[in-house]
Parts: sequence; C-alpha cells; structure tokens
Amino acid sequence: MVKISDELINKIKESNDIVSVISEYVELRKSSPQSPIWVGRCPFHNEKDGSFKVNEQTQSFYCYGCGAGSKDVSSGSDVISFIQDKEGLSFVDACEFLANRAGIPFVMEPPNPKIEQAKKEATSHNIRYFKNLWNPNNPGAVNALAYLRGRGLNDQTIRDFKLGLVPQDEIKYRNNIVDIAGKIAFPIVEVTNDPIKAATLGMSYRLPQNNPPEPKYKNDPTSPAFNKGHLLFGLNHAQKEIRNKKEGIMVECYFGTMMLHQYGIKNVVSTMGTMISEDQIKLAKKYAKKWYILYDADDPGRNALFNRVLSKMLELGLEPWFAPLPEQEDPDEFIVRVGADEFKKWLQDNAVPLLDYYVEKTLTEYERTIKEKQTAILKKIMPLLEHINPYEKEVINSLIRKRLGL
Repeated sequence: MVKISDELINKIKESNDIVSVISEYVELRKSSPQSPIWVGRCPFHNEKDGSFKVNEQTQSFYCYGCGAGSKDVSSGSDVISFIQDKEGLSFVDACEFLANRAGIPFVMEPPNPKIEQAKKEATSHNIRYFKNLWNPNNPGAVNALAYLRGRGLNDQTIRDFKLGLVPQDEIKYRNNIVDIAGKIAFPIVEVTNDPIKAATLGMSYRLPQNNPPEPKYKNDPTSPAFNKGHLLFGLNHAQKEIRNKKEGIMVECYFGTMMLHQYGIKNVVSTMGTMISEDQIKLAKKYAKKWYILYDADDPGRNALFNRVLSKMLELGLEPWFAPLPEQEDPDEFIVRVGADEFKKWLQDNAVPLLDYYVEKTLTEYERTIKEKQTAILKKIMPLLEHINPYEKEVINSLIRKRLGL
C-alpha cells in the first residue's frame, strides 16, 4: 500500500488554511472580531442556525447540529478530513486534491516490497480459490455453493465478496499453513477507490457446514499485509456508504456483513471475531464517528465489549450505539426473516447509546445482586423468628427491614 510521508502531510495542511478551503464550500463569518471561530451553515446537513464552527487557531471544524468533524482536534476534524467527507475521497485522494490546490508536488513514498509481496501472494491464492468454487466438475465446490446459498447468499454477493474454496491438494501450493483444505475462503480486501485492482490482504477459512468444529474460523498467519486485529471485513465495499451516511454498523460475522449488503444496507463491516480491537476502532473512526454495534447482548464475553471497548471508543471520540439482537439471532438470520425495511425500523427503534446501555445493565445487575443477598439473609433469619413471641418478632422484623432497605 502506498504511503504518504508525514512531512508531506504536514506540508499539505500548512499550505491549505482550513478557513480558506471551507470558504469555498460554505459562507463563513467570524463569531466576533477577536475570536478565532468562524461560523456558517453546515455543508453536511440542512440547517438554518449556523451550527457549523471552524477554528482558525486549531485548524479544525465541528458541527454542533449533525456532529460532522470532531471536538477532538487531534483526529477527524482537520482540512484533509473535511475534503474526505465533502468530496467523498479516500485519505490519499484527499491529500492529492489539496496538494494540487496548493501547487505542491504530490510524491508518495515507494511501496514496501514486503507488503507488496504478501499482497501479491494472498491475491494469487484468492484467485485460485475463487475459480475453484465455481468449478462445476468439483463435487466439493457444488457442496460449498449449496451451503452458501443455503445461508441466503445469492451468486452475485458470493462473487462480489470474492469468496473461494480451498482445493483439497492445497498443500502443493502452501506448505506454511495446514487445515484449510476444503474450506470456504473469505478474503479481506484492501480499501481502494479502484475495486478491480484491489488486492487481497489475507483470508479466513470455514468448513461448508452449519455446525463446524470450534473454532469455526481459521485465519491466515499474520503477514506484512495481514493482521486480523487491524482490519475490518467488508470495509472495501462499505467505505463510501459509511462516509455518505456518516455512520457505520459493526457485526461479528462475515455472513452478517454480506447479507446486510445483499439487502441494500451497505454501511456494514465485521470485526472478524467477538472482540473489537483498538486498531479496528481507530480504523473505524477514519470513516465515521457514529457506529452501531450489533452483537449478541447475552454472550458471556460481552463484559469486555461493554467495558474496555466502550472506554476506548469514547476516549477516541466515537459515538457507539448498541442494539441487542432479538431472540439471539445473528444479523443475517434476522434480516432474512424481517426484510430490509423492518430491519432499518428495528434498528431505529431499538438502538441506544452504548454508554446508556452499559449503565443500565450495570445498575440492573447491582440491583439483582442486592435482591439475591436480601433473599438469602431472610431465608437464614425468618425461620428462627417463628420460635419467639410476637412483640420480639416485630422488633427484629423492623430492624431487618431497616438494615436491608426494604
């Protein structure tokens, strides 16, 4: 992946005053003669009040109406971010746009040969797997396609996401990985504005059956191009929709991402596992601040999500929302059952800020624990009171109720 040097990025920012750039899109006025704050109508939503603020001193922007930009001036609110959001460009393309505006030569650092080689190898493997999946003379491919179709995926979605099938004799081609022969390959593809040239970074693998052995998925080894904790599955398909909507949806499994895309809900990615890493949070923030987390709320491992992940999201300036899936369904099962319109309505009606959900869950757990302790204490004491006179019994009962808060 090409890289822009930090020196060039800083030069681009220094040569493109944010007030000057945004003034090409928005009519700005100073909030007061001595203030560094400029005010205008937000270019990202319809408004009359002028909630859009540009800080000349910090070279940042933020809309108090729709949340565009960021109060955290260290990320998501500089002139490059504005052009990304307004023009719908990738970070690299936004930098080139501003470099051309300022007359700065736009020269990127040469690609890292180790990364390029890893991408080349992963892409080559994925091409073979893709062809193998569509081989009508291969009984394994027939079975794998039947499984994918049985999960609700149509052929176009299977092709769009470049799914493949690992040949049974894969050991001839890759002797550094075992236990993937005969498995469906789910490629993680680089994010680029040219999907035809997008390279495969790495893959995950799963047996084509409903109840595979645990763990369900096996991943490629970490390489210079692939680290599952740094990437989001489906982001190459979702990036533009996430930017346009200014919000994204995170699910746990690949099928959830693919099925929601198939039903027209395209701002969806999956985290390739039950835990959201800090690097994935940072990656998500590059595309939107508001994220819906569609995870199973009853999973025992959710305490980490509600604690460590929530803390990191809030620290980095994201707006996480949570919608507990009904009846322990996965997103792909749920949307097949209710359809796209009902799914959107359900999300609108049931999603709450993740912090609110966590606070309510924690308080409810506290209250439940207190009630259990109260019940246990009463079970110990009450039988003993049957052996004393009514007056003493009433005195002790009063003491118990007072001490237990009943």
